[in-house]
Amino acid sequence: MKQNKNPGRRAKADLPEKICLICQRPFRWRKKWETIWSDVKYCSDKCRMNRNKKLLTFTDFISGDSPLAATLKTANRIAA
Repeated sequence: MKQNKNPGRRAKADLPEKICLICQRPFRWRKKWETIWSDVKYCSDKCRMNRNKKLLTFTDFISGDSPLAATLKTANRIAA
C-alpha cells in the first residue's frame, strides 16, 4: 500500500463506503458529508432527485429488476 505524504490525511481506499439506494453503486465518504454521513443514502444529486421513481429492494436485485443486475446480465451475454 502506498504511504501518504501527508500524515494527517487518509488514503482514498481507507475511506468508509456505502451503496447508493437508487443506482446500487458504491460511493465513498466526502468531507462535506462529515457531520451527516450516517444520514447519507444517495451517491449524487441525480440519484437523490430520482429517489421517488424507484427504490430498489433486495428482492428486486435478486429477481433481476435492478439496473445493476441488467448490466451484469448484458456483460455475461457479451462475454459468453
